[in-house]
Amino acid sequence: MPAPVEAPTAKEVTPTGERAAVLGSPPGPAEREWARLIARTADPAGLDLRDGFAAFESALERGDLAAARAVASETLNIARLRRTGAGGTPRALRDLSIALDNVGQVERELGNLEAARSAYRESLELFRRLREAVGDTPQALRDLSISLDNVSRVERDLGNLEAARSAFRESLEIARRLRRSFPDQPQFQQDLARLGARSKGLIDQS
Repeated sequence: MPAPVEAPTAKEVTPTGERAAVLGSPPGPAEREWARLIARTADPAGLDLRDGFAAFESALERGDLAAARAVASETLNIARLRRTGAGGTPRALRDLSIALDNVGQVERELGNLEAARSAYRESLELFRRLREAVGDTPQALRDLSISLDNVSRVERDLGNLEAARSAFRESLEIARRLRRSFPDQPQFQQDLARLGARSKGLIDQS
């Protein structure tokens, strides 16, 4: 039996316009808790970034891109500080990769495509390093596949179709590998189905 797959860390992009925004709603519990932690912590580098990531998701769900962007910036700054202190440990690499993914996501939704590409590309490089550090674990491979898909999407938005196709093909191959290796994992089935649907508008045009 394969080892259980850890909860995913990299996140595929929800395209602009598909998010159910609740504009005008107040910050949720995760956002309030993150704000409290930031205000009361003398050394933010000691915070659990999962709290910040949850606050980011809460702000996005409300459709408050300004709040999401602020939290993404805070978590990115903390992740960079932590990586400086912790070196290139897998945890530090993963946290920084996620923080960069979040920056890329909110910048893409704001229409700042160059900034989104820069964040996504840096995140992808870190996920590649993480794979080298921990090996071809299911989690490392899935994170890498999702990161490649995010890069593919923003390159497509920028009109760089060859770069988009190259990243997408690599993402798709990893997803297929995971599906073959773990046929009983519903998440890998869903990932492959999602990418397969995208291929009709990208690879099939090449």
